[in-house]
Amino acid sequence: MSNSRLLGRIENALDEYKSGKIDRKTLISSITENGKALEMMPYNLIKEIDEIEYQFTVSQFSDEEECLPSEAEVIARLSRWLSEVPRES
Repeated sequence: MSNSRLLGRIENALDEYKSGKIDRKTLISSITENGKALEMMPYNLIKEIDEIEYQFTVSQFSDEEECLPSEAEVIARLSRWLSEVPRES
């Protein structure tokens, strides 16, 4: 499957999450599954998607722990990451 299609799946999941159609767990699953299938990925982008997935997981506790990233920060970081990933495989 092409990177464009895999990235499209992540982008679609993000849009569905923002509109309340899917939950956080489903979004994280999409990021993990589709992110691992991407090809020709620079090492820094591979490490970053792992960190983004982790940040989504812990951002649900950002109200209790100020040191954790907010969900809005993680969504912005994911959006930046999506724009940096090579689209052609």
